[in-house]
Amino acid sequence: MDLSTMLRWNIFLFLLLVGTLCAEFVCAQPDGDALLREARTKIVESIAKLPKYTCVQTIRRSRFDPFYGSRKKGCSERQNVWLAWTDQLKLDVTISEGAEIFSWAGAREFQSPDAQTIAGNGLTSTGDFGHFLMTIFGSDDPLAHQYLGLQRDHGQTVAVYQYRVPRAASRYEIKLSSKSGDVATLAYEGKFWIDSENAELRRMTIVVPQTPRHSETCRIETSIDYQRVPIAGSQLLLPQLTLLKLRDSDGSRYENRTTYGTCWAFQSESVLRTDIDPGLAATAADSAA
Repeated sequence: MDLSTMLRWNIFLFLLLVGTLCAEFVCAQPDGDALLREARTKIVESIAKLPKYTCVQTIRRSRFDPFYGSRKKGCSERQNVWLAWTDQLKLDVTISEGAEIFSWAGAREFQSPDAQTIAGNGLTSTGDFGHFLMTIFGSDDPLAHQYLGLQRDHGQTVAVYQYRVPRAASRYEIKLSSKSGDVATLAYEGKFWIDSENAELRRMTIVVPQTPRHSETCRIETSIDYQRVPIAGSQLLLPQLTLLKLRDSDGSRYENRTTYGTCWAFQSESVLRTDIDPGLAATAADSAA
């Protein structure tokens, strides 16, 4: 084979390889808007079902403090920290009137929309069970988004989007002081990843780009991995793992890892009794009339 023939053959192989890559990653680019509309329809359907279900969330909380002598005010990230304390909580969570409510796992009734009221000291948060989905996907006026293209993630092709939630549309709040109870509403932004094959939400990040000065908090970021969970014949979109990280201006870092399990549907029971005294039955009927 002469040099010119070999060169033409190599060019042919190169073009064939480029065409294969194009077919997989470029030419097969989905319509980003259409894919998001399909995903949003599925998410909204799942949001509508959330108030009918409750799940147990297991929260492992950790706090990391700077070593002695390196604690100082400022938002530069410290590398030399140690695990100061850790604990674990199990709470029941559900949605009621558009808000999450909590109780200790196994309690007879839900107690509070504020997890900190139940858990006490330590970093607590709400939102990953349904609140963020409602804000980002459940509005009649969908938030602005930007389609960033396709990525390979754990062997799957996913479409990546960027979004922003202005403070006017946000319900994300932070307590400025544990003593005063004052709160501030936060704007936030992030990305979400949608499976390009079935339009299922796979992951989402929530980042607070600017925290209130008086909160003494430098950065808050959350990542949520989602999955479909079969419950009572229905497929519900639920968090699989939530990782919340918060960094304070004194160098302390907080990390909450939340997993979900043991989800079930609320059920009511009707009992037909045939042993009621006829006199009592007649009295009840007269009262009802």
